[in-house]
Amino acid sequence: MSNKTPKRLQDWVEWLGERPLPRHPALAPDFGAESALLTWQLQQDPAAVVGLLRRAAAVRHRHLDTRLEGTEEALIMLGRNGVAACWEALPPADRLLHGEALTRYLRCHARAVHAARQAEEWVRLRHDRRPSEVADATLIRHMGELMLRAHAPERMAEVDALATDARLDADAETAVLGFTLQDLAISLGNHWRLPYLALEDLSGIRPLSQRSQAVLLALRLARVAEDPRAARELPVLIQALSHYMGDSEDHARRVTLETAQVIHEQTPPPTGWSPTLALDGDRGPSPSTPAPFCLAPRADIRARVAAELEREDFDRARLELLTRHRLDNREAVLISLVLTGLHEGLGLNRTLFLRAPRRGEHLQLFLQRGALGDPLLHEMTVTPAHSPLLREVIDQAPAYRLCQPTQGRDRLPEPLQRFNGGQPCLLASLRVNDRLAGLFYADRHLAGCGLDGTAAMGFRHFCEQAGRRLQRLADEHHHLS
Repeated sequence: MSNKTPKRLQDWVEWLGERPLPRHPALAPDFGAESALLTWQLQQDPAAVVGLLRRAAAVRHRHLDTRLEGTEEALIMLGRNGVAACWEALPPADRLLHGEALTRYLRCHARAVHAARQAEEWVRLRHDRRPSEVADATLIRHMGELMLRAHAPERMAEVDALATDARLDADAETAVLGFTLQDLAISLGNHWRLPYLALEDLSGIRPLSQRSQAVLLALRLARVAEDPRAARELPVLIQALSHYMGDSEDHARRVTLETAQVIHEQTPPPTGWSPTLALDGDRGPSPSTPAPFCLAPRADIRARVAAELEREDFDRARLELLTRHRLDNREAVLISLVLTGLHEGLGLNRTLFLRAPRRGEHLQLFLQRGALGDPLLHEMTVTPAHSPLLREVIDQAPAYRLCQPTQGRDRLPEPLQRFNGGQPCLLASLRVNDRLAGLFYADRHLAGCGLDGTAAMGFRHFCEQAGRRLQRLADEHHHLS
């Protein structure tokens, strides 16, 4: 890597934008095979799919403004000779990487294929007409990590040193890079004009299609399956998957395990990893868990966010919101900026804003930071009437509370209680024009990363700033859209 190390997300996109993703050295597609089999073989390698779609998108862009749907369409557009040329242009991974860097690249490669095959099987069971496109989308969502493992392995080694548990991935990525690998994958996908399905917002703030739900669940399942320390997440994932399939948890578990076993048999060595290990019933003793990495507060980000709120300088937050969620209204930008202050400035792992409707009794997830991939977050709706604690906090709005959800009087309403997992959390309710505007939630979701007085005071300060700015926006007749 050059001495001019990229710093911002856009710098990384420009730096990586002309670089190839290296292919697996042990794979060799049969370019004379019939189309369905060739597509399947290409999807055994994320590099082949990304490289093929990049080349096809560049050709198509000169003639049409629409995007390709997936590998099957790219194969038709480029023909077998074009696909073969694209494959040959990709460098083998063992030419660029060696030792531990190569091992970690191939492990991520195997995880991507595992996730893609799971998602493809799930949508096939739901009678999707083109499950291959879902496999493509799932592979592409691993593109950010694969590109950095290929071209900046030393930075990924820093991330790996912090992410000792699958639940810490996003925090470690943000601490080292300043953004998540999902942010990078989406930005690269837009840069290369890859299929829209692969770039859909999975944050939980919008209803997800049947296909995107499969991608979201598969991404998380594949990551958890390779980490025995995160195995306690599997029951929640299997429950979410059974709901997605419309069948029993036993059926969801059986389908998932059978698919993982087939994938393992088809995965070329070396990987040093079996995706069945954390899915079957015989896991053996859990490995010892090192001291948790706790997301460190960033005084510089805290000060910057506070100053931007005070000056009502929302340009940076607006650009970030457009990049992450394709949202652009003043109130959403304000909430997004506050969540950045809570998550990155104060080091609070998971931060949510639940929005109050103009009519009705439910709070709906509006924006979040730090909780991407949690299946319990998808379309979260909270009913305050089911929680004495929440009714009290809302009735006294504006109100700020440090809660212990394991204690009866602090119990949260479902599904927020299940999402919380028994950790202390912070709540703040806000009113605008004497009407409930919404609820901020924040926690540090690992037992070794507790909340302290400094975090609680910072949380209150940001929420008070949010309340004042929301009121000013309401006075100027800007409303939540």
